[in-house]
Amino acid sequence: MYENMWIDCIVITLVLGIVPIIEKYVIHLIDAETYIIVSGTLFFLFVVLYHFLIGHSNLLKDLQTIRDNQHLALLIVFSSFLFFIVNNYLNLSLLKKKDAFLVTAITSSFPIFTALFGVLLLNESISYNHFMGIVVVLFGVLILNTADSIPDISSVFS
Repeated sequence: MYENMWIDCIVITLVLGIVPIIEKYVIHLIDAETYIIVSGTLFFLFVVLYHFLIGHSNLLKDLQTIRDNQHLALLIVFSSFLFFIVNNYLNLSLLKKKDAFLVTAITSSFPIFTALFGVLLLNESISYNHFMGIVVVLFGVLILNTADSIPDISSVFS
């Protein structure tokens, strides 16, 4: 079993927590499109640098597999477009207009759709506990979305 999973998960969570704050600050000074181009270019350079520093012994084999299975290339292009263009542009547009914590909380409900697509497209199964977790996430997103339209509970007790 992977022993450092919890530490890695905490680091990922911290990174995912700070990135929207950085993005919100930056896109108030430059256009979202500029940010996407610059960050995408830097991402590419970091990946290339990582490859040469760490190495990837399967790169040539993987490229051959992609060449032999053209649907893989189409899926990679499609997912890259969805993530780097559609997702980033919409996310940055929302961050420019709304509070970072709200946008991040709502968009972080993506595992609900990942579970749904996993069941529909990959024949994965969801246990009762996982389903109940999804319901709790949906309830939390609902509370975040309606928080401004209902009285704050602390005002009831004062």
